[in-house]
Amino acid sequence: MADSLSIDELQVALGRAGEILAELRTKYPPLRAHLVLASQSEQAESDAALRDLVARADFLFVRTAELSEARQLLRDLDRARDEVDRLRSRKRGTGTTNEPLVLAEEDVHELDAHVVKLIQTLRVRPDARIELRFDELRYAIIAALQQDPLVDRKLTPSSAASVRIVLGTLAALVPISDEAPPKDRLLFLDIDGVLAHFGSNEELDLDCVRSLDEIIRRTSATVVVSSAWRERWSLEDIRVMLESVGFSGRIEGQTPMIVDGTRGDEILAYLATRENVGAYVILDDCPVGAALAPQLVLTDDFVGLKASDVERAIEILGRPPAQLPRPMGGPR
Repeated sequence: MADSLSIDELQVALGRAGEILAELRTKYPPLRAHLVLASQSEQAESDAALRDLVARADFLFVRTAELSEARQLLRDLDRARDEVDRLRSRKRGTGTTNEPLVLAEEDVHELDAHVVKLIQTLRVRPDARIELRFDELRYAIIAALQQDPLVDRKLTPSSAASVRIVLGTLAALVPISDEAPPKDRLLFLDIDGVLAHFGSNEELDLDCVRSLDEIIRRTSATVVVSSAWRERWSLEDIRVMLESVGFSGRIEGQTPMIVDGTRGDEILAYLATRENVGAYVILDDCPVGAALAPQLVLTDDFVGLKASDVERAIEILGRPPAQLPRPMGGPR
């Protein structure tokens, strides 16, 4: 067993556990359960934001100087946000420009960016487990699960009095092979009409962000920003804004901006620079051309990303795409 795992490997293990849970739900339709990260005596919700896990899940991380620094930065960030709230409240009372508020907001953005980068360097304990926690106890199903080959039967107690079902350690859920590395999965993300929509006054909708996180958690896809937001803000600014509302996935880059090119052309241009892509999906509220239509989840710009869109995106990421067409050019 490896001495430690990376944050990316943690995400891979969670993705694999999500696949196992989906298979178990198919085999046992009455099953009502969700995933938790656990040790012998502690647990944490598997869908918690990564920074919340860093702050509270002692059992999950290898104790390093970087972990201590990350936790201190998170405390500093909470205090900085409290100060911003206080200054905003004072500004509403006076109606005047508040230079300390501007500086405080800049501090929050800088701390947030530092936290995001530092968390990616942390190491995870390989012996931490992913287990099922039952939303509804059905003892006949629990007894069947204790013997099911999809669970780790060595770690799962076989006692009729136990309701603990262990899917495996993180190390066991991360594939280790001498073969070629697994193909990457990419998610091309538009933001307006997907995460920010008319129904949310064009601000980031927390439910839509959670839906995006669910796709990432269940597929281990990485995000490529294709949104027009990249014309107004840097990639780091977009990353910070998404992290600030709970997004915990990984953003690897953005599509190029092509003069007289379509959104589809920009996506194809990015794919042309990328090797080892096994599947990709496009989340957008506008069509991206017939050639890319099979990879598109077309969202409703009045409600943004919804549950049926999540399942469609996961389905697309579960199969290889057709051969990539070449960019054609044309208006955006």
